[in-house]
Amino acid sequence: MKIVIGISILLIILALFFLTRKQKNTILLMGPSNSGKTTFFLQLQNKQSETVTSLQENIFTLKGKRIVDLPGHEKLFFKYHSYIKETKTIFYFIDSSTLLSNKKSIEMLYEILGLNIQLVIVCNKSDLLLALKKDKIKKIIEQEIEKIRKTKNFNMGEEYLGYEGEVFLLEHLPTKIDFVEHSIKESTDFINSYL
Repeated sequence: MKIVIGISILLIILALFFLTRKQKNTILLMGPSNSGKTTFFLQLQNKQSETVTSLQENIFTLKGKRIVDLPGHEKLFFKYHSYIKETKTIFYFIDSSTLLSNKKSIEMLYEILGLNIQLVIVCNKSDLLLALKKDKIKKIIEQEIEKIRKTKNFNMGEEYLGYEGEVFLLEHLPTKIDFVEHSIKESTDFINSYL
């Protein structure tokens, strides 16, 4: 009899846990200013725009998922903290044509790599003449993250990314990371496989 009561209580606790758990239904669009996040956000809604700079979040729903376009200015980058608990996937936008002169975008990326949330790095503006291919961007990101790791003070509680004693590779992270090349001239349909 005690076993039946114990099992009943356990089943009730498990049912309450699964019923009260928040559904991860948010997709974040992140990255530095001028990387194309808001243009992509508007494209998802079949809207046209010229260059747009966001100073606040833009939000809409697509196929039951909340899409949040976060401002790219580094002083507003912290806003992603408000959405992390509900986030299923982060789309991190990088301007493929200016990455070599804008290493700040990799410093911002470093901050979210340890979140253990699926990450899609969108190598945006891939149609431009000086745009780098996604394999080259991946290599640059790994090299820059390795440099950042060497300057961090991990004794002060910061999380160490990758394996100690080895050169940093994105494959060393527990998070699934995909790379996608994109330009405004292309369809946004690739997002569907992440919804």
